[in-house]
Amino acid sequence: MAQSSVEPWGLSLRCIKTLIVLVNILFVITGLLIILIGSTIYRIYDDYASVMDPVFSSPGTMLIVVGAIIFVIAFLGCCGALKESTCMVLTFAALLTTTLVVEVSAGITAFALKDRVTAAVSQNLNQTIHMYTYDEKARISIDLIQEQLRCCGFNGYNDWEEILQNTNSSAKVPQSCCSIRRHAGRTTYTPCSRIHARGCAKGMELVVKNSAYYLTTGAVVLALLQLGGILFAIKLGNMIRKRKTEREQRRWQMRESLLRGYQPIGKSDLIRTHPMIYMTASNTTRN
Repeated sequence: MAQSSVEPWGLSLRCIKTLIVLVNILFVITGLLIILIGSTIYRIYDDYASVMDPVFSSPGTMLIVVGAIIFVIAFLGCCGALKESTCMVLTFAALLTTTLVVEVSAGITAFALKDRVTAAVSQNLNQTIHMYTYDEKARISIDLIQEQLRCCGFNGYNDWEEILQNTNSSAKVPQSCCSIRRHAGRTTYTPCSRIHARGCAKGMELVVKNSAYYLTTGAVVLALLQLGGILFAIKLGNMIRKRKTEREQRRWQMRESLLRGYQPIGKSDLIRTHPMIYMTASNTTRN
């Protein structure tokens, strides 16, 4: 009977321990996804740093840090499950809750700052375009933006007419506004027979909005996964605590049963309980 009462708990706990290890493997993958999303946001800021508001990089940096912390949390969760430590498992749940709050905050921040960042990007982009002819960093940034986003000027290619009119160049637009042809991995420019029609202000606005959308969506999906992990860890902690409590109760009951079954023998009961036997020595004769 004792074996049948113990085995269900042992089997259940083994299953829970196995599942929480699998969940922590999922959290490692989650951490990689968080780092990937954060790196993407940060790389976008780094590529367009000359026209981006510095505050735009904060959600990406925050997610990179959170992704790294999740690796440590996953290790703690595995150790707590394998060692059946209630303290470690509940600490794992608490740290996971903290990272959940940070991720949600990053998503909310990105969504809330979307309009502010878009306005700042438009203003910085306009200023940087007007610095194109005399600032090397501005020229590199604008060429990169126009090539990657396939755009030209602020609102359109006509913006370059005023900017380039006082230069010695006969070109009406920078070469980065021209359509690109790639052959065998080499990039060549046409003589501007085709110019990107879209202005870069619209292109940068889409970059900001898409980045905020991806960040918010990723944060929500990861938050749901971590919420499940938090509930699961709390359940495991309660099961470990209950199992340990049952073990202590069984030990206490066994100790009590042993103490009750033991009846000490007093001196007054010695003769009554164990009567004394008198022995006499008999003489034997040898022939």
